[in-house]
Amino acid sequence: MLPLNQSRKIALIAVGLFVVSISILFTVTQKSSFMSDDLKAQIFGNTVAHEQSPESSSDPVVVIQADNKVAYASPSFKTALGYSDEDLKDADFFGLVHSGDAGEVAKFITKIVQDHNEMKNLGPYRIKGSDGQYKVYMANATVKMSAGKVTQIVITMKDITKSVEQINNDEQTGKPIRTMKNDPDKKVMASKV
Repeated sequence: MLPLNQSRKIALIAVGLFVVSISILFTVTQKSSFMSDDLKAQIFGNTVAHEQSPESSSDPVVVIQADNKVAYASPSFKTALGYSDEDLKDADFFGLVHSGDAGEVAKFITKIVQDHNEMKNLGPYRIKGSDGQYKVYMANATVKMSAGKVTQIVITMKDITKSVEQINNDEQTGKPIRTMKNDPDKKVMASKV
């Protein structure tokens, strides 16, 4: 039989290992991103066994250059917003962003250029379609580097317009907003449409 102090140490170590294991499991399962690793690899030129091109992404993808000009827009970006290649050729990305959201978008672009790290769950922000109507998006962004400098920013977007419209409808009809009623950031989002 082990002395009581040694049993406690073993129990504490076991509990510690359990907590670490659960933390690792939680972290790994929560690392979902709008942009798949295969899509990142295709955009950044890495080779992977099963490459997926930006053209096959179901989420809108836009690549902007360091001067904020659109370098590439995926077919899903063009379809979702109604733009043609000619509409987007040399277009300033900030010309597509609602003026009320431009400051926040500029902040996250500046931060990603400075930090060179992927940023997730950016937004919400509004992007203008070719019909002049705005859609609400959340985004993930990452940088493409060359010679130690940022050359492009890859932005993968998720359209949340319908969710925001539903929140606004619930607000107007007096229905409780179950998941967002106590979150001030989401209330701001709800007022953007």
